[in-house]
Order: sequence, then C-alpha cells, then structure tokens
Amino acid sequence: MSHCSRVIKDIKLGRILMSFSYLKFENNNIQITSAGMPPIYYHHKDTNQVEELIIQGMPLGAMRNASYKILEREIKSGDTILLITDGLPEQMNSNEEMFDYSRVKNTFNDIIENSPNTIIEKLVEAGDNWMNGRVQDDDITFVVIRIK
Repeated sequence: MSHCSRVIKDIKLGRILMSFSYLKFENNNIQITSAGMPPIYYHHKDTNQVEELIIQGMPLGAMRNASYKILEREIKSGDTILLITDGLPEQMNSNEEMFDYSRVKNTFNDIIENSPNTIIEKLVEAGDNWMNGRVQDDDITFVVIRIK
C-alpha cells in the first residue's frame, strides 16, 4: 500500500486520490488493510456478532510516505465479510438524515443468514426504502464474502 501511494503521488494526479481495501486470505487467516475506505464488517458465525473493523489509512496518493496498518484475523467456516463504499451510510433521506454506519452494521447483522447475493439485494432494498424516492447522490458498492 505504501509503495502504491508513492507511485500515485509521483504520477502527480493533483487532487485525485484512490480509496482501496486489500484482503489476503491464507490458510485459516486473513490480513486486511485499507486506504481511505469505510469500516469493514466481519460477522463471526460462532458468536453471531458483527465486528466493525475500522482501519484508518490515508487514501492512496495523499501522502508520499503514508503507512498502513494491517489487521489479522482467524477466519472460520460460515464467517461473512461485508465491504462497502461510503455511498449507502452517507445517503440522506428526505428529512436530511444519513443512513449511517450503525444502520449498515445492524442491517447486515439482521440479514446475515441469507446468501451473499441476497444480502446485497437486501442492503440495496434497505437503502431504497431509506431514500424513499430521493435520488442517489453517490456510488453504492457492496462486496460480500462468505467463508466456506
């Protein structure tokens, strides 16, 4: 990540920065790092709890010598990981209220027993219901990974 940030800075893109999450799966472990991304939500099947992984890292290209923290977790069969952009949590409804990160976490926990595709469909539905016809003003991306 540090090397990528230096390269992007050297390209001199001006104020254009990149946000990025990186997950490396190896044996029964995962290493996770992030550059300018929202929290990652990790549902532990054995405890039925959602852990909010906040990895503070500057967007790529923001600083020439940025450093990035790596989190490590043991992964188990049935665990589920949700990666998102900031589009849904920061989406406003007609009352100018944000959907918010806590609502993403709670919704994810409520729908965890579904397949990854259905989890995405239900998150999209929750966002649409929240916006209640209001036009979406940012990209909304979801990636759901279920450990086999």
